[in-house]
Amino acid sequence: MRITVYVLGTITLMTLSLGLFFKVLHFSGAYELIILGMLLFILLIPLVAIYQYRKEKI
Repeated sequence: MRITVYVLGTITLMTLSLGLFFKVLHFSGAYELIILGMLLFILLIPLVAIYQYRKEKI
């Protein structure tokens, strides 16, 4: 679970950063990367909450 959260968080951060970088430089595909990063972030929030809950319970 911990590795899944870390990997998904890293991919989310890289996708959002690359999307914002593309947006600043007016490259094509920036909007899609930003949307994908936001969707991954929405998926990441419950995973982090579950991970923290399980970590505190043990």
